[in-house]
Amino acid sequence: MKIPALIIACLAIPVILSAQSIQINEICSLSDTLNENSGLCIDADSNIWTLNDGGNSPVIYQINTSGHIVKKIYIKNASNNDWESLTTDRNGHFFIGDFGNNDNTRQNLRILKIPDPTLISGDSIDAEFINFSYEDQFSFPPAADSMNFDAEAFIHLQDHLYIFTKNRTSPFSGYTYIYKLPDTAGTYIAEKMDSLYLGNAMTELFQVTDATINYNEDEIMLCGYYYIWHLTGFSGTNFSSGTIVPYTSTAISQKEGLHFISNDSLIMCDEFFNNNGRKLYGVKILSSASIIENNNIDIAIYPNPANQSIHINSNSRILQTEIFTIHGNLVSSTHNDAIINISNLSSGNYIIKVYTETSTQSFVFTKN
Repeated sequence: MKIPALIIACLAIPVILSAQSIQINEICSLSDTLNENSGLCIDADSNIWTLNDGGNSPVIYQINTSGHIVKKIYIKNASNNDWESLTTDRNGHFFIGDFGNNDNTRQNLRILKIPDPTLISGDSIDAEFINFSYEDQFSFPPAADSMNFDAEAFIHLQDHLYIFTKNRTSPFSGYTYIYKLPDTAGTYIAEKMDSLYLGNAMTELFQVTDATINYNEDEIMLCGYYYIWHLTGFSGTNFSSGTIVPYTSTAISQKEGLHFISNDSLIMCDEFFNNNGRKLYGVKILSSASIIENNNIDIAIYPNPANQSIHINSNSRILQTEIFTIHGNLVSSTHNDAIINISNLSSGNYIIKVYTETSTQSFVFTKN
């Protein structure tokens, strides 16, 4: 597969290091038409496609690496109830996940299937429909501790589609459930196949907002607003038999699109929220050698939880620190300080971003 040269160039420049194991680099800002972009896919000619989520037009958009819209394809026989994700199979079909279900009340969940966009000569097409319901949902909505029937992520593997749920349970359980569907038109009961425990310190940090599988079909990446999870070593479709490595972004944003473009490189996008986002990023999984080299840089924060101050240990000189709310609002910024006063912050969870002469890292902490 040919990848646009600008993406390759961006992935080669280590602009941001996250968790010493991936690089995330901004490629461009997207057209303001795509304020609510959600999902990414690559067609047979290596063109990038995305969509807007629920309530927007039933359109998929081809974009270039300058963020401009190159082409639109209108789905004539569908509305955008709550489109959330895009994926593709080895034959180039595109699948559109109309399964956003914030309140866990929908009974019209479906996936749209269209040909590879390179084979669509005009600007519109009819889709086939894969209608489904979850085998273990009997109430709409279910009880608060069972609210795990929203979804914003799926992949295609071995003639089936696998949906990863966006957990909205209260109290938060930390699991994403995995449901299996055929990839052909029809009406089905989605079979619960597996689950992954991602963590439960804070709901917003451990919800899955997109998924992608590499071409070798032996690695899966999941993204959320802050974490990116790398799943390897699984057997067949027994995903929980593998190893999950969490990587961190340098800040929270509404990341809702992720797609492999090679076995160690991806593209990612986020929505526009709080005057931030609506961008396309390159993501690079670092080699073992790169990880070892970067582990010479050590930053740590303590105590956590904290009451009055956060202390920073770093092998390199601290240039700046920023503290963000869990929704990405900047609440504090200091320069050259190793002790950060947090006494004026309200109790809750925050992100502290530490800039040194040699790296940038982010940490989650709790203010008591």
